[in-house]
Amino acid sequence: RGLLEIQIVDANVVWAKAYDGAVTTNVIQEFTRTINGGTNWTAGVIDVGNTALGINNICPINGTTAWVSAVNGTSGLGSVVYKTIDGGATWNQQNPSGFTASGSFVNFVHFFDANNGFAAGDPVGGEFEIYTSTDGGTTWNSVPAANIPNPLSGEYGYNGGNVVIGSTIWMPTNKGRILKSTNMGLTWTVSQAPLTDFGGTAPAQSGRLAFSDALTGCLLKTSGTVASPVYTYY
Repeated sequence: RGLLEIQIVDANVVWAKAYDGAVTTNVIQEFTRTINGGTNWTAGVIDVGNTALGINNICPINGTTAWVSAVNGTSGLGSVVYKTIDGGATWNQQNPSGFTASGSFVNFVHFFDANNGFAAGDPVGGEFEIYTSTDGGTTWNSVPAANIPNPLSGEYGYNGGNVVIGSTIWMPTNKGRILKSTNMGLTWTVSQAPLTDFGGTAPAQSGRLAFSDALTGCLLKTSGTVASPVYTYY
């Protein structure tokens, strides 16, 4: 087992999702959690109702409550969002009517607090598929297409590399663009980064984002060179 994603809530609470380091294509639906700063860890299973779905994102807000998104990475069909409120002992599906279209692919889910969150996925029917919730995931609303920039031909998002600070979100795409929302996912803008694909195989043309606040961030190219000492977006 290895840890593919570590989410630090505070000095005491940390959650992480697991993967198979020996056979990386194996689907692993597991997590580990500490609520005492790492002195003790508890492992568990993330039951999303389908053993073929890979957990591609975990978002905790405290020691008991977390959300995950999961996808069928082989066929591209099957995307779900699940929530736990008991430290991962049980998981319950949320937004069951979302990400159900042919070709739907949820990239990640994020909650800013116990009530407000969003889930975002690749374009379906010519528009990025994004939902928001204001009641902890009990109900979800589809973000209108008019509030989201149109995708380029063949454009899609990534499971990793998304950044959230406060109520601001940045989501990189395979076209080197960055979708941004400053209001928890209700409306979006887009800009072009100085590369062609955030997850591409060309080292000088792929990269990762990091932000220190809602305005200031760095873009680190995979080659190890910083495109600019500091970027200020928008």
